[in-house]
Amino acid sequence: MIRNERGISLVEVLATISLLSIVGVIIWQVFFQGYQYSQKAISKNLMLQEANIINTSLLKIHQKVDQYELSNSDSNCGITATYNGQSQVFTHPNICFSFNPNEIIPGTVEPYLEDVSLTLTASERHNPNNKVTIESRLFRMKGGNY
Repeated sequence: MIRNERGISLVEVLATISLLSIVGVIIWQVFFQGYQYSQKAISKNLMLQEANIINTSLLKIHQKVDQYELSNSDSNCGITATYNGQSQVFTHPNICFSFNPNEIIPGTVEPYLEDVSLTLTASERHNPNNKVTIESRLFRMKGGNY
């Protein structure tokens, strides 16, 4: 019988590989979950920025024109503002925009007479459950001496 054995047995190798694979799977899951969370946060941030740009543009239209109309564009997932004989469509290739038509005055909006409450929603085209909502008020300074 040999008493001075050098090396490792097959059982030790298998136990080491099993432990390393379990630790590897746990590390991979943590990394992958963090990556998914990061991508979702980046997407929400982009949607929020784009919705704020549209909100600012609608506020400028509200403050500069005498009357306008807003409508949801179903075909291209956007919002259409019609004023002074022209239409401006707000769209994005990866984001759908819409506003709640119940909260806006139907038909022509006359900014000198009324402010408009607007709920603007932005959602991903490929994942509609990932969305952001902005509630705002389109206003115009009325009266006063300049």
